Amino acid sequence: MFHNNFLWLTSYDDNAVYKLHPETGNMIEKIQFPQLQHPRGMDVHGDRIYVACYGKDTSKDNKGWFDGVVCFDAKDTTKIITAFEVPRPRGLVCHNGEVFVTLVMANQIQVFSLDGEYRRTLGKGILREPRGIAVLPNGRLVVADCGNNRVAWLNPENGKMVRQNAVSRPNDVCTYMDNIFVSQWFEKCVRIFDETKGGFGDAYKANEETGFFAMISANQNRVLVADDTQGIVRVFDIKDFIDKRL
Repeated sequence: MFHNNFLWLTSYDDNAVYKLHPETGNMIEKIQFPQLQHPRGMDVHGDRIYVACYGKDTSKDNKGWFDGVVCFDAKDTTKIITAFEVPRPRGLVCHNGEVFVTLVMANQIQVFSLDGEYRRTLGKGILREPRGIAVLPNGRLVVADCGNNRVAWLNPENGKMVRQNAVSRPNDVCTYMDNIFVSQWFEKCVRIFDETKGGFGDAYKANEETGFFAMISANQNRVLVADDTQGIVRVFDIKDFIDKRL
């Protein structure tokens, strides 16, 4: 995620959020709190950074583990503003003063106020293993509906699905202006939505053997994808998708 001229990246294994230089990838700050456990999706509202913490690990003693959403100030990263419990959250996006969180195990999206007050549930009976979530300029939610092998467009108020396009095992989605980017876990690639083709176009892959493509983010120049296996961030130029590294 890009914010305040920095790159912010969650680290699942380190239970941390990294603040990095956007060009060099050099570490500026490593942010950790007791509640910041297995962080995944992340977004920003003003200077509030919200992080979905997946929490429990089925292979470990889960006593004391926190699964929910943690919010801290981007300008003062030493204190938590708020934290609220959400079962097994995966993706997260802020929109119109609300926080939308995908629940991968519950097959739904839950919506909260900026202070963590529950508002409503979306996507029940529609989504299956939802992962990444983003929002378009027109306000529509875009969801990586992994278990249904598609990307789904949803109304943010009532959760009604307004569009869908087939994509094999989408892991995360992000938007930049009207562009939609999706990372595919097993295919180890990124695809861009192409309205002229009515779906997601050619697969963009790295110039070398990669691991599984996980979290994805974009700004005006670049698409960044977390390569979970290699433990690096892959940087693609939006115009020609030249592979680079951070």
